[in-house]
Amino acid sequence: MLNFLGKQMKPYTRLILCVLVFQIGQTLLSLYLPRINAGIIDYGVINGNTGYIIKQGIIMFVLSVIQFGCAVGAGIVGAKAALLVGRDLRRNLYTKIVS
Repeated sequence: MLNFLGKQMKPYTRLILCVLVFQIGQTLLSLYLPRINAGIIDYGVINGNTGYIIKQGIIMFVLSVIQFGCAVGAGIVGAKAALLVGRDLRRNLYTKIVS
């Protein structure tokens, strides 16, 4: 079964790798954001450093936008790959039934 699915998905390995890159990026960013938040609390709030808080807040916002872009990209590219594989499976099934 896995061999069969591997053959069906082989033409779309670039799309699947793209989805993996997007997912890894999203995951790494979601793991890094709490570290920035901890730094804001440790160095900004405790010391009363408003400039540090604003700077780190802007960085968090930019990273959140990038994370959102990775999530959207993974969804779009993953849906496209799934639709293309499904189309090929239906075509192959139809050809097998007709012949």
